[in-house]
Amino acid sequence: MLIFDKMLTGGLPFFEIISKKDIQSTPPNSVVLFDYDVELAKYCKNNSVLFAMRIKGIKELVYANALGCEYGLVEKDFVKTAQDIANEYIFDMKIILPIKNDEELEWAALNGVDGIIVGEEC
Repeated sequence: MLIFDKMLTGGLPFFEIISKKDIQSTPPNSVVLFDYDVELAKYCKNNSVLFAMRIKGIKELVYANALGCEYGLVEKDFVKTAQDIANEYIFDMKIILPIKNDEELEWAALNGVDGIIVGEEC
């Protein structure tokens, strides 16, 4: 399981963006993060920018993987479905569950989630 927790690592690799212009100000070795957006994803893919997207449904999940999304952040009510689909089709994208505290870590581990991100940032 991947664990993104600034308490453990000193920082998170994700950098929130809303537009292509924001990518220019991202720190080195960061992963840009944005709500599902096909055009922004295509731009990132074409420019070799690692990216993560917040995903809300099956169509977004499938398209995000096809677009080269590195990490799909999904809410708890959708994470089991998303993980099952990712496993079935052997996605390259990792399914990430944002959690508020490490108490939810056990639930994520028991449900086979690829990873978690701890904190309120995402």
